Amino acid sequence: MSAIPAVVLGGTGYVAGELLRLIAAHPRFELAAVMSDTQPGEPLAAAFPHLASAYPDERFKSQAQLQEIVSAARLSAVFSAAPHGASAALIDAPRERRGCRKPRA
Repeated sequence: MSAIPAVVLGGTGYVAGELLRLIAAHPRFELAAVMSDTQPGEPLAAAFPHLASAYPDERFKSQAQLQEIVSAARLSAVFSAAPHGASAALIDAPRERRGCRKPRA
């Protein structure tokens, strides 16, 4: 069974670090991208030294890069570690690009 690409939004805080730790140990998820508006291009290990062995070459991605990754994948898991007020917009952007409809309220 192939791995499911996992994406983490809002990737520089404590919650993101915990999500990244869980993804690294998960048998079905493989990290595809970690988005950071403030640190795109910076090494993930600079923010999370304890995860350097799990993600030695991973760098934070911009929102545009993340949207390309999610759009290209047939299936992906998107985890948000962004602040509550920012999460909805960050999650909607890749969904809309893929042509997904918003769920009914």
